[in-house]
Amino acid sequence: MISDPIAVLSVLTAVVIVTAIWMAACLAVPLTDAAALVTIAVASQANVGGAASAMAMASARGYTDRLLPGIIAGLLGYAVGNYTGYAIAILMRGLLGG
Repeated sequence: MISDPIAVLSVLTAVVIVTAIWMAACLAVPLTDAAALVTIAVASQANVGGAASAMAMASARGYTDRLLPGIIAGLLGYAVGNYTGYAIAILMRGLLGG
């Protein structure tokens, strides 16, 4: 159990900020363009669930032309996320003196 309410509030604030930025990016695309809306749906699924869930969602909805971009977006997210997380862990270890 986390006993530090400041840490919990910090994490919650970060999640809300990231979600707000993602929603603003999704809503900035004109909703009249159906192709862009489909692309955003597949990219959003790749962002949240990874390559496998983006492929499953795209194939279930019949967006066969978005299968490969969804997989690539998910794999790129894995690669960037892993190395970014590792770099942040090293930075935090240096800052906190661990």
